[in-house]
Amino acid sequence: MAHMDNFNKRLFASFSNKTYRAFWAANFFSLIGNWIQQTAQGWLLFRLTNSEQMLGLVGFVAQIPLIAFGLVAGVLADRWDRRRGLLVTQIVAFGQAVLLAVLTVSGVVKPWHIIALAFVIGSANAFDLPLRHAFLIELVGPANLRNAIALNSMFFNVSRILGPAFAGVLVASLGEGPCFLINALTFTGIISVLAKLRSVSPKSDEKRQSAPVWKSLKEGLALAWSSPHMRNPLVLLMCCGMIVAPVLVLLPAVVARLLNGGPKTLGLMFSCLGAGSLAGAVLLAAGKSDHLLRNIGRAGLLYGVSLLLVAVSRVAWLSCLGSALAGFGVLLVSVGTNTQLQSGVSGELRGRVASLYMFGYFGLAPLGSLLLGFLGQKFGIAAALYIGAGWVLAASAWYMRLLPEMERTHRQAQMPIAAVDEA
Repeated sequence: MAHMDNFNKRLFASFSNKTYRAFWAANFFSLIGNWIQQTAQGWLLFRLTNSEQMLGLVGFVAQIPLIAFGLVAGVLADRWDRRRGLLVTQIVAFGQAVLLAVLTVSGVVKPWHIIALAFVIGSANAFDLPLRHAFLIELVGPANLRNAIALNSMFFNVSRILGPAFAGVLVASLGEGPCFLINALTFTGIISVLAKLRSVSPKSDEKRQSAPVWKSLKEGLALAWSSPHMRNPLVLLMCCGMIVAPVLVLLPAVVARLLNGGPKTLGLMFSCLGAGSLAGAVLLAAGKSDHLLRNIGRAGLLYGVSLLLVAVSRVAWLSCLGSALAGFGVLLVSVGTNTQLQSGVSGELRGRVASLYMFGYFGLAPLGSLLLGFLGQKFGIAAALYIGAGWVLAASAWYMRLLPEMERTHRQAQMPIAAVDEA
C-alpha cells in the first residue's frame, strides 16, 4: 500500500499546484474536443474526395505554418506574456471550429473549406505550442517540470482514446457537423480559465527584449546544435515526426482500403493509438529519468516495427495492436525528447527550445504528408506504410550508434544547468 501511495504521489506531483490543476482540467476537455474534430474531419474529407492524396494535402496545409512561423514563435514566446498569447490562440481555434461546424451542418462544406481552415488552425498551433510548453514551468516550477510534461502527455492520450471513440459514434449516428460544434464548445473552458489566471511570465531584461529576432533565434539554435544530447534526439524526433502526422491523416484510408471498415473502426484505431501513448506517458510521469536517452532510441525502433505491423495487417484487432504499440513508441520519443531539451536549458531560453521541439516534431511532416499521400495514391496505402517504417528504423539505428557520445555530453552538461535553475 505504501508503495502504491508513493507511486501516486510521483505520478500526480504537479497536481499540488492549484493553478496547474485548473489549467489541466480545462485543457483536458478541450483536447477531447480536438480529437473529436480531427477524427470527424478526416472522415468528412475522405467521404467527399475518396482520395489519399487529399488527406495528405490537408495534413501538409495544417503543418506548414509550424515550419513557417514555429521558430520565430519560440523567440516571441520568450518575450510575450505567455498567458495572453495562449488566450489569443484559443480564441482563434474556437472561431475555426465554429465556422467548420456551420459549413458542415448547413451542407455547403467543400474540400477547399476544410483545407483553408486546416491552415488557420495550423497557424494558431504554431504560436500556441511553444507558448504552452514554456508556460508549464511558470505554473509548476523546475522541480515538477518533467512530471508536468508527462502528465500533459498522459491526459492528451486519454483524450485521444475518448475523443475518437466519441467521434466514431457521433459520425455514424449524427454526421460530422455535431463533432465540430462539440469541439467549439470545449474551447470555452480553457478560454475562461486563461482569462481568470494571473499573468506570471517573468520579464526578460531590456537588452534581450530589444535584440533582433534572428539573433535570439540563433542563440537557441546554437545551444541545441552544439550539444549532441540535444541535437541527436531532435534529429530522431524530426525523422519520426515526418511519419507521425501523415500516418494520422491517412488512417481513414488505412481503415477503408486495408480493413474494409468505417467510422467506428477509425475511432477504434485512434483510441488504441491513444491507449498506447497513455501507457507511455504514465511510465514517464511516475518513473525516473534514468536512461532517458537510451529509451528514446529504443522507442524509435518500436515505432518503426509497429508501422510494419499496421502495414501487413488485414484484420482490425492486429491493426489496433499495431496502433497501440505505435502510440507507445512515438510518445516515448516525443515526450522523452521534450524532457531532455527542457531540462537542459535555463528559463530565458525555454520558449525557443520549445519551438525547436515543435519544429523537430512537425518540421518534416508537411513533406511526409505529401510524400505518403502520393505513394498511397500511386502504389497503395500499405506500400506507403512500409516506406515510412523503413525510414523510422534507419533513423533509430543511426541514433543508437551515437548513444555513448550523447550520454557523455549529457553528464557534462547536467551540473551547470542545475546550478542556473536553482539560482
